[in-house]
Amino acid sequence: MALRGTMFTHSIFRSLRVRALIVRDGKMLILPRPDVVGGNPPQPGAAPGGGLHPNETMFEAAEREVFEESGLRVKARSVAFLREWVVPKHWPLEQTREMLSAQGVPREETEQCDHAYALEVWVWADLVGESAEPDRADVIEGPLKWVPLAEVEKEPVFPKELKALARDLAEGRARVGVPVFTSGLGDPWDEPEWGSFREAM
Repeated sequence: MALRGTMFTHSIFRSLRVRALIVRDGKMLILPRPDVVGGNPPQPGAAPGGGLHPNETMFEAAEREVFEESGLRVKARSVAFLREWVVPKHWPLEQTREMLSAQGVPREETEQCDHAYALEVWVWADLVGESAEPDRADVIEGPLKWVPLAEVEKEPVFPKELKALARDLAEGRARVGVPVFTSGLGDPWDEPEWGSFREAM
């Protein structure tokens, strides 16, 4: 997930994350999480993304992260939706500490704070040029996975809002505005809430 090593640092470069939504020919790019590649059953996936670097905008970060993780060159164009984590008001502090500890974050780091916040900004991005083939192969764990929009909800992907958005896109519903979701950690098999985007508009 996007929360590894974040939230408890209170650093803008760690607690603010960006992810890119790339849709082409009715399919969405889903990448395997780098820490769980392979295995059976299929491992959770997510849209490409990560944290900001100094002197970088959110859109620049999204374009860089996509290239680093998929080898594709994209141009970020607008914000799709936001996800916030507010700990402990909306998510238990101890559960957050346990999750981060399981991901290798030192327990002493998370115990220094009694609250945490993270913001994940999801942006729309378009491929640059006509090709959907990566410009670099050294970061790719096998072929890129382009999932038909109507099938995204069947995939083990984070977050559940992504599944709801994919169904709306598959059914031709236009997106208006920028929905904001307050989230828990979630599970890649969580059922989407189908009205989430429509109610937010």
